[in-house]
Amino acid sequence: MPRVLVCTEQQVIRVADKLYSETEVEQLYVHLKPFKESTNPEVIWRLARATCDKAKSTSDKTLRKELMYEALSYAERALALGKDTNFACHKVIYIFAHFIMH
Repeated sequence: MPRVLVCTEQQVIRVADKLYSETEVEQLYVHLKPFKESTNPEVIWRLARATCDKAKSTSDKTLRKELMYEALSYAERALALGKDTNFACHKVIYIFAHFIMH
């Protein structure tokens, strides 16, 4: 029988923060993407940030646009889940607004 690794949200956040501090953009996105349905705003805003960073790291304009819209949807959801109190979500939304203006 295959083993299933169960992570607590705190473990997910801890690994995400470590990957972010090491600038492991792709690994961070891959790590967080399976948790996109989480109801924890701390997980979702990190996914928004990771998606935004992945978008900024690609030279493919179509992919960048898709990823920025994906990041925006995560940031908006994290804001809703967190009762609009998470500064990091506002930052991702600001980056998105800057992106679409240029």
